[in-house]
Amino acid sequence: MSYRHFAWRLLAAAILVGLLPRPVFAQDHQHAHEPGPYVTLDEIIEQISTRNPELEAAQLRAEALGHRPKQVSAWPDPVLSVGYQPVPMLTAHGRQRTQWMIEQTIPYPRRLGLRREIAALDADVAELESAALLEDLLLEGKEAYFELDRLAEMERLILDFGEQLEGFELAATARYEVGQGQQQALLKTQIEKNRLFQQLHHVEIARRRAAETLARLTHHPDGPRYFITATPVRPRLVDAGPSLLAEHAEGHRPEFAALRAAADRALLEVKLARMEGLPDLSLSVTYHDVAATASMPGSTGRDAVSIGASFRIPIQRSRIRSRIDEARLNGLAIESQQEALRTEYRTRIEELVAVIDHELRAVDEYEEVLLPQAASVVEASRNAYASGTGSYLDLLDAERTVFALRTSHVDTQARLLVAAARLERALGILTLEDLLILAGSTAP
Repeated sequence: MSYRHFAWRLLAAAILVGLLPRPVFAQDHQHAHEPGPYVTLDEIIEQISTRNPELEAAQLRAEALGHRPKQVSAWPDPVLSVGYQPVPMLTAHGRQRTQWMIEQTIPYPRRLGLRREIAALDADVAELESAALLEDLLLEGKEAYFELDRLAEMERLILDFGEQLEGFELAATARYEVGQGQQQALLKTQIEKNRLFQQLHHVEIARRRAAETLARLTHHPDGPRYFITATPVRPRLVDAGPSLLAEHAEGHRPEFAALRAAADRALLEVKLARMEGLPDLSLSVTYHDVAATASMPGSTGRDAVSIGASFRIPIQRSRIRSRIDEARLNGLAIESQQEALRTEYRTRIEELVAVIDHELRAVDEYEEVLLPQAASVVEASRNAYASGTGSYLDLLDAERTVFALRTSHVDTQARLLVAAARLERALGILTLEDLLILAGSTAP
């Protein structure tokens, strides 16, 4: 090779290596974030349970409804009536000046008790709904937490592969300078590095989104900055297995308990509606103020007292029947909701158990078959490239295959954790470790 030809090849290599965009992965990215705190899943759960304002509002509404039974079960206040006659009415016994009456309505027996029980069930339903809201928020927090974990692992893989490409690029440049390489190898390396840089950019956007979700759920004063550099710890996964049946969910989920309380409330509403056809009683005492006259004692009629009683006559029977029908139909609707919820949870649990089983087998296949085989191919490609019997493009393709398998492995692990978290939510379990207790309790 002539000196001029070697110089032109060296200049072309410099142009390819120096003028094309060259992201420096590890060095630039390490300065992109400040060191963050170490956030565990237990801390996320505790902060959501104690700080979330949406949950606090639901709990306060339930607590407020807890004060309603005393209100609806109290007797009506007595009514005091005063009558004054500017033009006195003269009677045979004297001049009548004022009339004082106090009246008390006495509700039909058991009516106030039914209202108190209905109000108490309303408070129970609100409390159960706040418990369901808490579990929804915890599931959302777990999903964001696992996403943050996945993105941190993806970032590490991208940075490692980027550093490998930089090393390959130096080796390919050296080979190209001595006439043993091709410009295509350098160009493909640059394209691959820029593609990784774009992936890293998308990871940063997704990481920010996950951190914002955690900041919103925990109502953290520092916002997403608190979570953006957190290093989550992958929790220990327990294989739930098919023994976790929908009966456990029906006995532990607050949605089922809320529907049971609503069904009891509907029955009480029917009883209360039927009582609308029974009259209430009102008792009154009236004092008549009559001025003194010269009449004989005992016949003056002065300061007379009378006692009266009144009844509410429920003659609007169509209204009463309509209310009874409404309460009965509400009860039937709740029964349909219960059946629909049973079906929903049964199918959801079966689906999640199947997904977990599939993802577990996929993780095992990655760790025991695919990744070891890909590592062997990479090792063979490196040896062939070092000895000159293999091409750089074959080595790049092998390394890219390993990188794709590793990222798919990380995605599969994240899907496995999310499916396990959703199964926890369906079964009314807080943490993955509780599945061990549940599996032991359902074992034959």
